[in-house]
Amino acid sequence: MVTLGKTWIVGRMHILLQSSRLYLPRAVEAGIMAEELQDFRIDVSDRGHISFNAKSTGRMMIS
Repeated sequence: MVTLGKTWIVGRMHILLQSSRLYLPRAVEAGIMAEELQDFRIDVSDRGHISFNAKSTGRMMIS
């Protein structure tokens, strides 16, 4: 079993999306995911606490 951290996964996906190397299907859900990925933020406090935030698109992905 391989485990990857959220920071690593989101960082790599963000880079691939920005460099046009991540191809998503033409579906509403894929568009929402791309928007949320672009808005995803990783904040580190002065004490080293990591928080993950994303600006809400007002839409919800249902799995």
